[in-house]
Amino acid sequence: LGESDMIRLAGSLERVSPETKAKIGGWLVKRLDQHDENLQTWWAVGRLGARVPFYGSAHQVVPKHVVMQWLEIALRFDWRDAPEAAFAATLMARVSGDRERDLDEPIRKRVAERLMMSAQSESWQKMVLEVTQLEEADERRIFGDALPPGLRLLE
Repeated sequence: LGESDMIRLAGSLERVSPETKAKIGGWLVKRLDQHDENLQTWWAVGRLGARVPFYGSAHQVVPKHVVMQWLEIALRFDWRDAPEAAFAATLMARVSGDRERDLDEPIRKRVAERLMMSAQSESWQKMVLEVTQLEEADERRIFGDALPPGLRLLE
């Protein structure tokens, strides 16, 4: 496995403890803060910090105060040049309808404004302002619809 594949694997670990996800995410965010160019890193950070897990339990989300630190780093980037950072921020700020998981409204509004100013998807803006269902394209983006290089599905 290459580095990108290992990062994707780490980001897919929704059923591990919040503490473990926070450690993995902290390591990944440190790489991003040092301008890691691996696009998979943003994807993994978004998945690990998601307020609404794709398939894991809501009880296993990373604590809000940890995700807020990650989100502050994502906000330092120019999302016009880094849409992956914008999508990661969207997942971390997404409204779940659960006060324990949802970030405070001011930070969510800040993310929504940045999404709008950087001409990102309107569906992403909605996700951080209200409870919504994922659009098919966003679901594919979260799930990752491509197999790692060299891996094939057998019929």
